[in-house]
Amino acid sequence: MGGLDGPPKPVGPPGIAVCPAFRLLRGEQDVFTEVNEMKSFFVGAIAGIAVMWLWGDRVRGAIDQATADVRSRAAGHLQGAADTLQSVADTVDQGLTGTSQHRAS
Repeated sequence: MGGLDGPPKPVGPPGIAVCPAFRLLRGEQDVFTEVNEMKSFFVGAIAGIAVMWLWGDRVRGAIDQATADVRSRAAGHLQGAADTLQSVADTVDQGLTGTSQHRAS
């Protein structure tokens, strides 16, 4: 249906016109292209499942090891932010009441 000028232009209400499934049902898409795309998706999904089933523990361990430094730096930054906020809260309390009141962390 597309001819030499490229794929057919979507027609109809927005949302439905851009959905590949509706274009396929209305005959605006090449069925063989859609089937090949679906097959590729399922083969990739099955390959991903197989990798996680066979080597999932190793993959998780490698990810944990690679991100341990990032997690510890993030925890340090969050602790610093919490200390700063506690200091600000104490300063505000002193300004409002005139006495020092330490909040429980």
